[in-house]
Amino acid sequence: MIYEKRNVKYTCISGSRLVDWAHIHHEFEMVYAEEAGASAICDGVEYPINSGDLFIAFPHTIHSYKMNVDRAKHMLFVFSPDDFAGFTKLLLNFRPNHPVVKNCGDKIKSIMADIKSIKGTEFYEQKLFAYVTLLLSEVIPSLELVERTQSESNNLKRLLEYCGENFTKDLNLQVLSKELYMNKYHISHLFNDVLGISLRKYINTMRVKMAEQLLAHNELSVNEVAFAVGFTTQRTFNRVFVEHKGITPSEFRQKKLQKAKEKLK
Repeated sequence: MIYEKRNVKYTCISGSRLVDWAHIHHEFEMVYAEEAGASAICDGVEYPINSGDLFIAFPHTIHSYKMNVDRAKHMLFVFSPDDFAGFTKLLLNFRPNHPVVKNCGDKIKSIMADIKSIKGTEFYEQKLFAYVTLLLSEVIPSLELVERTQSESNNLKRLLEYCGENFTKDLNLQVLSKELYMNKYHISHLFNDVLGISLRKYINTMRVKMAEQLLAHNELSVNEVAFAVGFTTQRTFNRVFVEHKGITPSEFRQKKLQKAKEKLK
C-alpha cells in the first residue's frame, strides 16, 4: 500500500499496464477498459473490468489492479477533485457502493474517443478538463453512492501516510505503534488481513519503486541507491529487488540506459 502525494496536476494515458500494488491518494482515479484483461481491487474487494467497463476509485480509497492477460488495453485518468468544483464535495464525502460502470453506453464511449483524438492539439489541457467534467456528469448518476463515515479508514490512512513519508527508515510494528499510538497487533491486522500484505513486503515495495527511479539514471552507484532507499546492505537490496522485478538492480539499470540510448538514435 502506498500513500501517494502526487506532484503532477493530472494523469491521462492509454496503455497496457496498471499499478499492481495497493495505493491511496487524494485524487479520484478512473480506468476505462478498451480490451478486457484486468481486475480492480477496491477496499479489499475484487471487481473484474471487462471491455467497455469503467472503474472509478473515489479519493482516499484503497485500490490496486491485477492484470489477467499480458496485453489488456485501457485508458487511465487521475485527477484532483479540487479541480472540479461541481463534484468536489460529492467525491470527497461519498463513495460508490459498486465502483464499476458495466458496459458503458455510447455517450461515454464517444467521450473516450474524443479524449484520445484531442491529444497534442492546441489547448489540450483545457479541452481535457472539459471532457472529464462531461465524463463525470455521465458516470456519477449511474453509481449508487453511500456517505462516508467520519472514522472510515482513518487508521489505515494514518499508517499509509506515515509509511509513505518514512519508508527509507527502519520501520517495524514497534516503531509504528509508538509513533502512531496504535496497538501493534491492530497494525498487523490492517496490513495482513485488510490489505493482504505484510508490513515488511509493503515497505520493500515502496523502496523498490523508488530504487527504479534512481537506477534509471547514472548519478548514484547501485550500492548508494540501496542505502538511499533504506536497505542496510547491497546484498539485501539485490535479493529484494530480484524478488520484485525478476532481475538484479544492475541488470535493470543496464536495460533502462540501453532504452534511453536507442531513443536518442
